[in-house]
This record gives sequence, C-alpha cells and structure tokens, in this order.
Amino acid sequence: SRDPVQALDMWLRSTQTNTGREFFEQHVHPACIILGRFRTDNMPFLKNNRSLSTRLSFLRKLIQCNSSVKEAEMVILELLSRATSKDKNRMSLSKLDDNLHAVEMTALWMALAKPSVMQRYNRWFDFLNNADEIPLEISEEEKFFIKNELPIMNLGATASGKKLVGALLDRLQNSGKKSDFEVEHVLPVKRHNKYWKEAFPTSIEREQYMHKLGNLVLVSKKATMRESNQSFDDKKKRYKSESQWQLTQTVASSSKWDETAILKQQYVYIAIINDTWGL
Repeated sequence: SRDPVQALDMWLRSTQTNTGREFFEQHVHPACIILGRFRTDNMPFLKNNRSLSTRLSFLRKLIQCNSSVKEAEMVILELLSRATSKDKNRMSLSKLDDNLHAVEMTALWMALAKPSVMQRYNRWFDFLNNADEIPLEISEEEKFFIKNELPIMNLGATASGKKLVGALLDRLQNSGKKSDFEVEHVLPVKRHNKYWKEAFPTSIEREQYMHKLGNLVLVSKKATMRESNQSFDDKKKRYKSESQWQLTQTVASSSKWDETAILKQQYVYIAIINDTWGL
C-alpha cells in the first residue's frame, strides 16, 4: 500500500482539482507557520504576554529533551491555531493561558512517568476535546507522583535528565527568555578537592545526593573542570554573580554544602513547583 504521507503529497499536488490547493492554503500552510513560530520562539502576538511566553518556552524545552512529551506539540499547535484564528469564536488569550497551564502539568507528569504511546495519545485527544470548556488537568494521584518522584530521581545522572532539570529550573524562575544556561552539580561528580572529600567522606553518601534535584543549579556558562571541582566557598563566588538565576544565588547564601543543604534546596525547588502548578 502507498505511504499515506506520499499519498497526501500527491493529492495536494494534483492538477485535476483545486481541492488540494484549497486544503493546503486553508489548513496546512497556516499550521506550518504557527508550528515554525512555536519552534523558533517567534510569536509576535505573545510579545507582551509574559505568562504565555514563559509557558511556551518551558514546553518547547521539555519537548526537545524528552521523547515522552513530543506529542504535546500537536496539542500546542491546535491551541495556538484556535487562539490565532480569524473566526469570531477564536480562543481568548486567557483561555489559552488556562489550557497551557494544564498542558505544562500534563507534560511534566509524562516526562517523569513515561506512559505508553497509546496512553499519551488518548490523554492528549481527551485534552483537546475539553479545551474550549474546562481544561483537563492531571489527577491528584499524578500530582502526588510528581511531588514524590522529583526528589528521589537521579536527574543529574544523564544528559536528558539534566536538560529536563534545566527546563524546569528556568521555568521556576519565570525566565521565558532566550538565554543560554548550563546545569551544574554543586557537589561535583568527581570530588578531587579536599573540601568535598571531607563533606562527603564515603562514596555511598556522595552517590546518594550527587545527582538529586537539590544539588543542581543553573549557571550562565559551563564551568571548566577546575571550576566544577572547586570548594563550595569558591563556587559560591560564581553563584553570587548569577544575577539572572535567583535560585542559584540562594545556594550561595548557604554556609556549607552537605546533605542538609541539598535537602533544603530541594525543598525550595519543590515548594516553588507546588506554587507554580498548584500541586
């Protein structure tokens, strides 16, 4: 049987009728423009709407780093299409904001829980069916999962996990800006420095906390090998200068960096997550 994409392409290019051209001009082309603008963060109509810009920035980063969230892009495309339609019944920006709030929560849950492809598609189609009424939010059980899984996951152990943390910490600071950042371990992966050997004397202690959310911060540029292994007192000097990342600056206010400090910082992150999405 013919590839459905190829069949659609041949139909759109057909010279026998204008139906394909009309379909392309009315549906395909506008959708391509909106999708391109979302992916490149080029949406002029949202220029002065910080809430929408911040939500879309977070979702864009999450989609790019986590395959369990990729279907969210079709939902965002549909919502943006409804909000930019010339139809008199187009979706209002306040309704769009309510929907994107719910999309953020659902996408974060999917990034952590990794449901099956079928579960994801069913969930997103149900979401779109309710988009014009009350947005379909995640269940209390799913909220509980997020709050309980985030503190125990070793997100800093993989490149994809660090990207998820980067998107999350950027969102918690309401950045929404086109800014480059790196995710850094405060307690370094390699503890050659005397300070870290004394603060975490055993490999069991170090490995228990090293890759946890509370040990990760955003910095404006990647640390050198020497900088990443510096003592906490030296690292604090860099963190204090991170004016764009307030949560990184809070780390610099700690007198030392040990298990208690990591758990405290993790509590700060989780508390902001709760406030941001009403978990």
